[in-house]
Amino acid sequence: MTAPASGHRHRVSLFIPARPAPDQGYPIVLLLDGDRAALHLRQVLAEGQSLDAVYVAIGYADTEQHAVVERALDYTPALEAGHRTPDPLDAEHRWNGGAAEFRQWLSAELEPEISRRVAVDWSQSTLWGHSYGGLFVLSTLLEAGSSYSRYVAADPSLWWQDAFLYRRLMDAPVVATELVLHRSRATATRSPRARTEAQRSLRESLTAALPAEAFERVAERWNATLIDYPEHDHGTLFEASLDALLERGAAAEGGRYPIHDH
Repeated sequence: MTAPASGHRHRVSLFIPARPAPDQGYPIVLLLDGDRAALHLRQVLAEGQSLDAVYVAIGYADTEQHAVVERALDYTPALEAGHRTPDPLDAEHRWNGGAAEFRQWLSAELEPEISRRVAVDWSQSTLWGHSYGGLFVLSTLLEAGSSYSRYVAADPSLWWQDAFLYRRLMDAPVVATELVLHRSRATATRSPRARTEAQRSLRESLTAALPAEAFERVAERWNATLIDYPEHDHGTLFEASLDALLERGAAAEGGRYPIHDH
């Protein structure tokens, strides 16, 4: 499927439970960074994991797994409506500000197509994302909070653009929905893509605007569940957060996440 505003070609993978759909349809979970998410889902399903919901992995066709250019645009909000800005992590090659258009493509094109293919219950829907994907989850909560019944953001990039979205979360009216924050606490011993000293310094400078207790403040204000992962760094939290989603279940009647270290 191609998103007209960005021109990005998306690879969408549907993972459907083996059991018959309930009368109201399956609960549904939308996963950003879908190429990596689909790879992990296939692995855990091969190991015997069962599904209680339809999982939709939304990735990118004809690109490498991390799709850094595409996700930098699609997952970040516009600082000013209709305007794109250089990505702070790579101002020469990446642009930010396409979240509204990506969100419109999800609601107007992808979600109706999913409903045509499988019986789903959108009143039991989850939007999940990690890093910049987590930023998109939170911007959707702010801009279209009634779109999904649960929002799960794993290590969302709250530092982005001088903590732009963090400040909005602390000022905007609170939406009555379920928000879950997953946070890594371990320091990465190595990066899957080795960084130079200049890149490490850049990342440190970018995070300076974010208060040390930003996650706690957001969780308190939004009555959110904050789960820490002491043994995971930012990279490994991706799969750990997905595993927690699978373990906890997707149905609303399962109750809120318990508050604890994972």
